[in-house]
Amino acid sequence: MNRTAASDRERAIDLAFEGAMAAGEGHKQWYFDQIIRVLASDSYETLVRAWENDLDDPDDFEPWDTGVAP
Repeated sequence: MNRTAASDRERAIDLAFEGAMAAGEGHKQWYFDQIIRVLASDSYETLVRAWENDLDDPDDFEPWDTGVAP
């Protein structure tokens, strides 16, 4: 299947609606992570590492939470 910006946007919107109805913080975090994966595409790992290793405050490391699949 050929991915397009439009199909990625539609998938992200679908995930957002599904995630809004998910029970539990872990499941909501999983949906949030999936949305980021769809929208970031190939730059997902780079974005997550940048978030984890915020250069503004290197002592404030917090691992990325991929959540719990529903």
